[in-house]
Amino acid sequence: LSFVDAPSGSHTLLSTTTVTSGVSSIDITANIDSTYKKYMIDILNLHPSNDGEDVRIRFYQSGSFVTGSVYGSIQRRHTQGASNFNTTQDGGSTMQALHDIGNEAYEHANARFFLNDPSNTTFRTTIGGLGTTVRSNSEVQVHEFAGQIQNTTAVTGFQLYMGNGNIDNAIVKLYGIS
Repeated sequence: LSFVDAPSGSHTLLSTTTVTSGVSSIDITANIDSTYKKYMIDILNLHPSNDGEDVRIRFYQSGSFVTGSVYGSIQRRHTQGASNFNTTQDGGSTMQALHDIGNEAYEHANARFFLNDPSNTTFRTTIGGLGTTVRSNSEVQVHEFAGQIQNTTAVTGFQLYMGNGNIDNAIVKLYGIS
C-alpha cells in the first residue's frame, strides 16, 4: 500500500478531537483495539505555539504512554526552494513525524497517517504517512514519515505533541478502515 493511495474498504469515523487553545498534547486513548487492522489519522491545521517546532508521536500501551527508548523512525522532508532533509532514529523516546513548523498566523501542518494492526502481538506496530507544513511565505514542505515501536505489545492509543511548547490549534480525526 502506497502512502499516497487511498486505502480500500470503508472508513468509519471513530473520534474527532478539536483543539482551540494551547494544550501540551493530544492524547487519543480510546477506539483503538482489535476491531480494525488499520486506522487512519487525519491531522488538520495544526498550529504550534513556538516557532520551528516538530510534531512528535508516542504510543499508548498497557495503560500509559511509552516514553522509553523503544522507537525507530525515519522522516524525509522536501522543502520548496531548498535541499531535502532526512532524519532517522533508532532507540529514541519518541517518533518525529513533521519537522520545523512555523508559528505565524498562516503557518500550520496537515497530515494523514496510517496505524497498522496495533492489536497484533506477533509483529511490531508501525505508523506512517504524509504531511505538509507551511514554514514561511515562500516555503512549503512535504514530509514522508514511518515509525515503529520496538516491542510487540498491543498499541491502544497515541499521543501527538510538539518538541517544545503547546499545540494552539488542531483537528485530529481517527478512522477505522475495514
